[in-house]
Amino acid sequence: MKSLRLLSTQSLLDRDFEEDGATKISLKSLLRRTDPRNNDLICGPKPTFIDCVKEKTDKLAALMKLLGQNHQEVEDLRFRPGGMLEEMDRLIDDKQRQLVEMESRATKAKEEQSAQVLCPDYVAGVCADAQCALSHGSDLVAKWADEFVDDAVDEEGGIARLVAPMGKQALHEVLLKLGSNERVPTLALHAVSKESTKALFRALPANTLRHVTSLNLSGNAFGVHNTSGLASLAMILKKDATLKTLILDDNQLGSKGLLTILRGFETPGGNTSVTTLSLQRNGVAHHPSDTRFEKICSVLKKNWSIKHLALGGNFLGGEVYADVLRENKHLRHLDLYGSDLGATFGADGAVPAWCEALKTTHVTSFDLRWNKLSASAVQAVLDALAENQKTERLALACNRVAATLSCAEFMKANPNLQHLDLRWIALPDDTVANLLEGLAACPHLAASTGLDISQNGLDQKLMDRVDKAVASAAGKEMKPRASKAL
Repeated sequence: MKSLRLLSTQSLLDRDFEEDGATKISLKSLLRRTDPRNNDLICGPKPTFIDCVKEKTDKLAALMKLLGQNHQEVEDLRFRPGGMLEEMDRLIDDKQRQLVEMESRATKAKEEQSAQVLCPDYVAGVCADAQCALSHGSDLVAKWADEFVDDAVDEEGGIARLVAPMGKQALHEVLLKLGSNERVPTLALHAVSKESTKALFRALPANTLRHVTSLNLSGNAFGVHNTSGLASLAMILKKDATLKTLILDDNQLGSKGLLTILRGFETPGGNTSVTTLSLQRNGVAHHPSDTRFEKICSVLKKNWSIKHLALGGNFLGGEVYADVLRENKHLRHLDLYGSDLGATFGADGAVPAWCEALKTTHVTSFDLRWNKLSASAVQAVLDALAENQKTERLALACNRVAATLSCAEFMKANPNLQHLDLRWIALPDDTVANLLEGLAACPHLAASTGLDISQNGLDQKLMDRVDKAVASAAGKEMKPRASKAL
């Protein structure tokens, strides 16, 4: 009997083929003529063999479709009673094996592709799953770090700002990349996790960041989430000789965290390279029973390397400020922005010790904005600094004075004054006249246009007078400016 090509169940059953090389007969006819006792074909109205052939044909066609093959191209089947089903089973087994191999190859290809995709959660330090489908490979992390640093670095300004959460491996690679860039002396890291901090503290003593002279770690809540990290940083600072500026604003340090950091600046044996230290808005509030403030005061008044100290948004107590102002001969700028200094003045107008200390301090620049200072308190500050005669910059904005001030004596006594900020204090007209009197004695203030009395609701004519006086004192012509409403 000749071979039979499989097309479909129906075509298989209806197709004629030659019997004994002469008579053409269909499979249906043959099935009905076959004696079930002589072979495995079952005759009857619905022969079982037909059902078997249909089932296997459909299964084979479905497998071939999954494989992307054309069932019309199946190899010839040799029809013989009892053998055709075996041949179809062989074909089905072969196609099933091919399908398994194809699925295995697809799975392997997917795994290989996933292995080339870096896990973003691992980069952020929140994925520690060893069975993660995405890659945790160090090579990919290093490649990511290269791209990240290129985006984060402003070489023109020499600043690298890292604000995305990073795991310790990612931060380690980023720090290595930054350490080789001599044009980036300023590094700002925010939202640093506890684990990432370890990478940072490893990099500092290892001199990885040898080109970084300014480090900004503000907004990392070290005082809450990483108190041990603060102690590590203090130890590093004692040995560091590269850093010039350290910013730790908004870290919820409290008095405990503040003292921990200041341990790195103790004299002798402390850091001597940092000249600018900013510790603003760290929730430090003086309390008489807290003995840490005595130690904080001791460190600050003895340190001789810090020239610019920013403690705004905290309240260390009037006595601490007084001791620092009196005894620290090296500090030049003190920022006490928003430190509630007004509360230190007595109800009877008594001048606190820190204000008296202004008379002899070596500090030449003060930021006293937003301190709820009354008119008498501001006048006490001006009088003390008039006696001091060293002031170069003074900011008193946003204290809502709303009363006459005598500024002329202060200005005449401080000829090196370059900046005087009197915005938002409801300055009356007669105080402006007093300012004009003192302006002639401050050529540097006029030349730098450092006098700012805007946002006081002053009359335009009065503002024009101030502009002319400034121009005259500076020896140059100035354009008139518009008055700004209070």
